[in-house]
Amino acid sequence: MRQVAIAESGGIVPLVNLLRAGGPEVQPEVRKAAQETAAGALHALARAPANRVSIADAGGIPLLVTLFDIADGSDESKEQVMTSFDH
Repeated sequence: MRQVAIAESGGIVPLVNLLRAGGPEVQPEVRKAAQETAAGALHALARAPANRVSIADAGGIPLLVTLFDIADGSDESKEQVMTSFDH
């Protein structure tokens, strides 16, 4: 299962860090694109039960919830966040 191999290679923490992407120097559209891409990747990785624990341990859950709550978040990113929790 590729999802497990990616996690075992240390792929979850960098993706969670992308959810934190940027400060004031990062353009909003760049930040949004990075966050949506990371949410999509975490969504795919969450198909493996062990990865869900790793995502939570890396601090991903509150960041995904925040991404879901952002008013300008796309419908696609919100769907990815919700289905990540659904796995």
